[in-house]
Amino acid sequence: MSLRWILSPLILSTVISYGQSVDASKNRLDIWEENVERTANDFYSNKKYDSAYKYYRISLRNARKIDSFKVEGRALLAIGSIFQNKDNFDSAMFYYENSALVFESIGDSVILPSALSNLGVVYKDKGLYEKALTVSFGALSFSSHLKKEEDLARTYNTIATCYKHLRRYNESLDYYRRAIAIQIKLSNVKGVGNSYNNIGSLFSQMQEYDSAIFNLQKALSIRELNDLKRGSTLQNLGEVAMIQEKYADAEVYFFRSLERKHLENDVRALSSTLNCIAELYIIKRDYASAMQYLTQADSLSHAFGSMEALRHNLQLKMALYDSLHDPVNGYLAAKELLIVKDSLIDEDMASRISDIQSRYEKEKYKQDLEESRKQTLNERNTKQMLIIVVVLTLVIALLLGYSIIVTRRNKRSVELLLKELHHRVKNNLQVLSSLLSLQSQQLTDSNAIQAVKASESRVNAMALIHRKLYLGDTNRTIDIKDYVTELVNYLAQTYGYYDDKLKLNLQIEDLAIDVDKAIPLGLILNELVSNAFKYAYTDHETPELYVGVSKDTPTTLMIQVRDNGQGMTEQKKGAPTSFGLKMVNTLTRELRGKLAVSASQGTTYVLNIPL
Repeated sequence: MSLRWILSPLILSTVISYGQSVDASKNRLDIWEENVERTANDFYSNKKYDSAYKYYRISLRNARKIDSFKVEGRALLAIGSIFQNKDNFDSAMFYYENSALVFESIGDSVILPSALSNLGVVYKDKGLYEKALTVSFGALSFSSHLKKEEDLARTYNTIATCYKHLRRYNESLDYYRRAIAIQIKLSNVKGVGNSYNNIGSLFSQMQEYDSAIFNLQKALSIRELNDLKRGSTLQNLGEVAMIQEKYADAEVYFFRSLERKHLENDVRALSSTLNCIAELYIIKRDYASAMQYLTQADSLSHAFGSMEALRHNLQLKMALYDSLHDPVNGYLAAKELLIVKDSLIDEDMASRISDIQSRYEKEKYKQDLEESRKQTLNERNTKQMLIIVVVLTLVIALLLGYSIIVTRRNKRSVELLLKELHHRVKNNLQVLSSLLSLQSQQLTDSNAIQAVKASESRVNAMALIHRKLYLGDTNRTIDIKDYVTELVNYLAQTYGYYDDKLKLNLQIEDLAIDVDKAIPLGLILNELVSNAFKYAYTDHETPELYVGVSKDTPTTLMIQVRDNGQGMTEQKKGAPTSFGLKMVNTLTRELRGKLAVSASQGTTYVLNIPL
């Protein structure tokens, strides 16, 4: 009897067992995935967003392992909703966009409109009104699948708000009325109150003040009767009263709004009300009170990064200083206002560039998904062919084929994760990279080239933060010791100071710093260390640089940068004129920190910030 007939039954039984094992493993993975997704949904329903995020991430990884595009899309949609609830609109936008792309690629017209509707809300909150309209109308095109009328009303509200900001008032009013009709039908008291408030605000913007007051009063009555948030409605009524020169009524509304916003813990909106009170007191020539409220509003605007509120605040300061015949402070306010306006213009330009690149990234992502689907089909066909080949050959060939399949699957999983990481980093830095790239190609002037290099080092400082942030196990903190060490060594090599040319002393504690503080800290360190390399060591034979990071107190971080160079002049020390040092001072204020400079035997910077 030949060896072929002896081995065939053994091979066949092994193949059958392998096939059954693969099917059983896949079934177990499907069941486990259902349990994971159910657990995540339970945490989300109970508003335990951190736990829900953890399980949705597990669900996302499992979905990619078993090539379940529907589960992947649902996980992306849920994670986007978590970030939206946390007011992290950039991350929410990333996950919603990818969720919509997944559902679009598989032709799912049931869940796709929900992803588009959520994305429209985020675009609207980010001020990207044209994009918000595009995706919201896309959601409406699947209106038969917007099963909940609440979702339809929300989409109508998004469209109406976008039209209001674009000053297309008739269209805005039409969609607000569509939304309120659904809310009344559903007896959704909160939704009805919100709609009347929106319509009142719209009429105020249209300068139809009687209609504005009528709708705002209806909104206020509904909200008071049902103990709902009403701070914004009270402020809107105050603004209308101030326009109509009913200053006593305006003052009552503004202070009621201020009280409600404190009770409702609506801290982000407080600066707007404080500015309105200050404007009222300027009109009434109570300049001391106006200054008091402007100072409070300025502090909140800087703390929460509200550029619009800050612009309004600076405009009011200019008016106040003009009334007080204080040209010096008026000039300083005007100068800061120009910086804020430039920032708003830059944001608009950056948004346009980002939109162009985003379209390219979306098309590329869609192509990757199509390739992924084809690759999945090819892999399945390859598995079947391998099984047939194994039946006709030896058991060892089967093991080899299985090893190849596992390797390919792991490789694909890693590649998809890396693509996700690469895409997230690109979303944060693509605007700056595009601007620098476009500008550097046309520069010949040495000063301009130096400015671009400085900008490049700032981009690298942020890029290093993102690389460490998303390569680690957490997406909120980074190891400051590892980060500062790498940043300083990178800058030293960039400016030609290698180990044999520079005595570098790094004294850095092992601390985990939140990303919201790590990014401005990285930019500040980048500027201070770069300045040392650029200016401190001219004709210096033994350059030394000390960088220290430590906890000054349990709640305070202290950063020191000290060189042994020629020292900073008193003029530069007292009133920095370079963009870099201005940026350092601005970022220090945003961190609520204190920066001290001394110029004895070199230059020393000491920065203290609260943790």
